[in-house]
Amino acid sequence: MLIATSQDLFYLVAAISLLWVTCFLCWALYEVARLVRRGNALVDDAEEKIRIVEDAITGVVEKVTNASNYFSILGEVVKSGVAMIQSRLQDGGDDGDEIPEMKEKKNIRRKKK
Repeated sequence: MLIATSQDLFYLVAAISLLWVTCFLCWALYEVARLVRRGNALVDDAEEKIRIVEDAITGVVEKVTNASNYFSILGEVVKSGVAMIQSRLQDGGDDGDEIPEMKEKKNIRRKKK
């Protein structure tokens, strides 16, 4: 007979209980591993999106920096052009480097007066 005494019954129940506890612990460990894996995938996805946003911000900053460089160059050109126009206006405006057709038109206008 398999169960002769109460101690044999206790050992049988203890073995079955130990088997169930072992199965439960394996299942719990599996679920924890799945949870950690999903968390790791979530963190990787968040890092990827943060890197994309960081690259976009870096690109915008570079474009703004390049544009500001071009605007400073353009500002210098406009500044020198305005200074040149002001100097011509103060000198009387006739430096002799005008286009010949324009000179003739000026002379014709002066002769008519």
